[in-house]
Amino acid sequence: MQPAETPSHGRAATSEAHAAPKFRPRGRAARAEAAVILALAIGLGGFIRFIHLGVAEITGDEVASWVIASAPTLAGVIRTNHVINPATLALHELILHLWILMFGQGEAALRSLSALFGTSAIALVFFVAYELLMLPAAGGDGREADAPAAEVTAALSAFITAISLVMINYSREARMYPLTLALVLAQVGFFLRGMRSGGWPNFAALAVLTPLAVAANFTAAFAFAAEGAWFAWRLVAEWRRGRGLDGRAWRAAFGVLAGLALLASFAPVVALQLSSGVKGGKWSWIAPPRLLDPIETFESASGVWVFVVLAALALWAVLSLWRSRRDQIAFALIWM
Repeated sequence: MQPAETPSHGRAATSEAHAAPKFRPRGRAARAEAAVILALAIGLGGFIRFIHLGVAEITGDEVASWVIASAPTLAGVIRTNHVINPATLALHELILHLWILMFGQGEAALRSLSALFGTSAIALVFFVAYELLMLPAAGGDGREADAPAAEVTAALSAFITAISLVMINYSREARMYPLTLALVLAQVGFFLRGMRSGGWPNFAALAVLTPLAVAANFTAAFAFAAEGAWFAWRLVAEWRRGRGLDGRAWRAAFGVLAGLALLASFAPVVALQLSSGVKGGKWSWIAPPRLLDPIETFESASGVWVFVVLAALALWAVLSLWRSRRDQIAFALIWM
C-alpha cells in the first residue's frame, strides 16, 4: 500500500505541476523569437551588404588594398604591404590576393570579401552578447534559466548591428576593417566563453584568434588590452569578496598571452616600421583623442535620436543592474 500523501507534499506537487510547464513554453517561445530575429538580422544585413557592390567607383583607400593584393605572389603581397601599410602584417591583403585569384579584380569582387566578413560580424555580435550576458552574476553562479532572455537580447544586438549605417558602410569597402572586426569579435566571444565555461577548445581558439586579429590590424591589440584591464577588475573584485579567480579565468588569460607570444617574432619588425612611420608623418593626420570622443563616436555611428534613446536605456540598465551585474557592465564600459 502506498503511504498517504501529506497535505504539504500534495501542495508541493501541485505547485511543481503548475510551475514546471510555465517556464518551458516561455523558454521555447523566447528561443524561437531569438532565432527569428537573428535569422532576419543575418539575412537582411547580408542583403544590404552585398547588393549593388560594384556600382560605386573604387576609392583611394580601396586602391591601396587592390595594389597590395594584386601582387603576383604572396611574398610580393607582403613586400608591397610593407611599403604602403607599414606596421601591419598584411593578413587581409593575403586573403584578398587569394580571393582575386578566384573571383577576379572587379569592384564587386574586391568588396564582396569585406561584405562576407561584415555579414559574419552580425552573427559574432550575437555570440559575444550572449556569452557576456551568461557570465555568472557578481558573487553568484550563472543560471541556465537566463539563457532564453540572453538569446533574445543578443539577437536584438545582432539586429542593431545589421542595420547600422556605419557597419554597413565599412562592410562595403575593400579594406581590412571588416576582417579585423570579425576576428576581434570572435576572439572576445571565446574569451568570455572560456571565462564562463572553460574548455581547452575555447583557450586554443584564443591562442589562434589573438595573433590573427593583430595581423589584420595592429589596433586590435587595444581590444585585448581592454580584456586585460577587465581581468584586473575581476581579480580585485574577487579578492574583495574574499575569493580568487578560478582556473577557467586564468586559462583564458593565458590563452590570450599565448596568442600574443606567437607574435613576438614579428614585434621588432612592427616596432621599427611604426617608428619610421611616426617619424615620416604617416599618421600625423590622426588627431589626439579628446575626452568626449567616445560619446561623439557612438552618436555619429547611430544618429542623434537613436543615440539618445540607446544611451538612456544603457544608463537605466547600469543604474538598475550594477549591484547584480557589475562585472558584465564593467566589461562593456572598459571595452568601449
